[in-house]
Amino acid sequence: MRLCYVFANTGTENFKTSEFEEACGVGFEVSEEEIEQSVNEAFEENKSAILEQRYKTNVGGLLAHLRKRHSRADPKIVKAIIDTKLSELLG
Repeated sequence: MRLCYVFANTGTENFKTSEFEEACGVGFEVSEEEIEQSVNEAFEENKSAILEQRYKTNVGGLLAHLRKRHSRADPKIVKAIIDTKLSELLG
């Protein structure tokens, strides 16, 4: 928060604190339900490729795809949900 305080006190008239905080993600949360829904959608879009590649599936590509949808989501939660979904799909 110190960074936000420094920028807020620069004395520039054009600085808008609310826009800065929004860009920083202050107060922004992504629920596990939203992440899980996006993971399910990503798996439906890529199901044939995932089944074809099985455990050689590029998990990094799935993570990047989901990062675009939810840039502020906790990557640990996203990875855990992807791993669970892969396990359910592939056994």
